[in-house]
Amino acid sequence: MKAFFQGMNFVRAVMLACFVSAGVLGYMVYEGRAQVVELRDQVDRLAPGLTHEIQNLTVELDQLRKVESGSEFQSVTNPKQYISLMATRKDVSMGDMDLTPKKEKVVVPGTVDKGWAIASTDSKRGFSRAKISNFLYILEAESPFVVVTYAEIRPEKKGKPEEHPNDRWTFKAEITTRTPAK
Repeated sequence: MKAFFQGMNFVRAVMLACFVSAGVLGYMVYEGRAQVVELRDQVDRLAPGLTHEIQNLTVELDQLRKVESGSEFQSVTNPKQYISLMATRKDVSMGDMDLTPKKEKVVVPGTVDKGWAIASTDSKRGFSRAKISNFLYILEAESPFVVVTYAEIRPEKKGKPEEHPNDRWTFKAEITTRTPAK
């Protein structure tokens, strides 16, 4: 070994430095390759779930921005008009509804939850169960700030137990609307 270093010249020193550098760089490439393989595996496993979560969070952020700006509350600022509009839609066709205010309470700061009782203006008039359920469904589906909290349906006419009743029902319902506090 002593003889090797005694006969060392510039060319041999450069060759020795290149040999040692190649070994170090080879080790670093091997470690980097292992990291790349592991990161690709994580991307393949986690990316689909993360993209789905990002999409859900984006939708939620959009809804929260609408709530913050107050633009989503416009459909329920006038509950009588909203319910009348939903009751007279083509796919519901129930006509005029009586709307009676119930109690108000604050559940979320900055908003007021108002309860409303809904009934047909003619308490004896019957509707099919499909129309009643469609009306109550549409009330909730058209506005994220309306919730049906109570529903009661009764047969239009009392019959005998052995008779097959017709599909005509009267109903009473209660909804809760969330509006911005004034």
